[in-house]
Amino acid sequence: MAKVLKDFRCKVTKRLFRAGDQYDGDRLEELQALGYVAAEEAGDQAPKPKKQAKKSDSG
Repeated sequence: MAKVLKDFRCKVTKRLFRAGDQYDGDRLEELQALGYVAAEEAGDQAPKPKKQAKKSDSG
């Protein structure tokens, strides 16, 4: 299954998919190319890198 990035209505089933939903239809590749669903990730999600705090150079 893939995560929905933008709201859309499936032209086949007429079902409304909202951002954050899971898409499990047959048009996955087409919708990924259009930017409506995220590409499926294999395995576990990698943790996001943390931002480093800016160091002040005063003094």
